Amino acid sequence: MINVWSSTGTAPGLDLQRFVELTGLMGSERFSSSLLDCLDYWVSSQHFCVMRMDLSQPSMLMAGTRHHDSRLVWRCWHAYAQQFHSHDQLFSRMQGEQRHDGAVLLGHILAEDIQFAPYRQNVYLRNGMSERLSGLSWDDQGVPVLFNLYR
Repeated sequence: MINVWSSTGTAPGLDLQRFVELTGLMGSERFSSSLLDCLDYWVSSQHFCVMRMDLSQPSMLMAGTRHHDSRLVWRCWHAYAQQFHSHDQLFSRMQGEQRHDGAVLLGHILAEDIQFAPYRQNVYLRNGMSERLSGLSWDDQGVPVLFNLYR
């Protein structure tokens, strides 16, 4: 099942000290795992990536993992960018729901719901990923920016 919804409403209370500490780790080897630890308050995930979804080809802005193989996210990204980004049902549906009030769109997909089998197999199943939670916003130039958490 693919779900998309708007982020309107109130967020749970934040422990801002954790975010302050996280900013101090930017650029260090500990940043990726610390970001995922910080996000555990809302959702447990193993990997994350932030992509700028240019029409010609997406570009990776940032990625990280808790996995012992630190290159796993980058290999998945390469396959996605080179072969599968045009088969991303969740991104397509989210992009079609673009809001003009600045709200971030949230989306969720299970690996089993990915229709294009090579994408499902090569990015998700081969790497032990079962689902993705995404946040989509648009930058100042109107280009979609996608934040993904993988479990």
